[in-house]
Amino acid sequence: MRFRGVYDRACLERYAPDGVPGPVLPPGEEARVVPDAPLKMILVDRHLGLVPLDSTAPEPVTALVVRPCALLDALGALFEGLWSQALPLSAHDHGSLSAQDARLLALLATGMPDRGIAKQLGLSYRTFQRRLHDLMRALGAQTRFQAGVRAAAKGWVRVAPPDDAPG
Repeated sequence: MRFRGVYDRACLERYAPDGVPGPVLPPGEEARVVPDAPLKMILVDRHLGLVPLDSTAPEPVTALVVRPCALLDALGALFEGLWSQALPLSAHDHGSLSAQDARLLALLATGMPDRGIAKQLGLSYRTFQRRLHDLMRALGAQTRFQAGVRAAAKGWVRVAPPDDAPG
């Protein structure tokens, strides 16, 4: 089964308890991250929607069930809009790049703070800094920006094209 998920960056930061690596994507999930999602929702094949009534609760207790109607269409349009603006969270094959470094790059691309990335990876902050420095050195980069550009040029970071891009 294939499915897509859009996650709020703050949610990812809260998800990883100290010393425990962050979420591992289940088989078939393609995940992206937005800086700030306006609400939580689950959409199922344009036939059903669930919207928690309390969006601040970590686990939804009650939810609005939305059947096919204009509201479900609007929720679907909102999801597609968020999806098109979001950055990929999942890592793909990067050749010589380790899986953990690929995940580190994907999390860096979301704009998540360093300490949040360290928690997601299950690393101490100092170990994270060392891995980031090693990765920058492997890319021949002096700054994070330069590392991002070089990682994108190597295909190590996937960036969705803007909606107004020609082609």
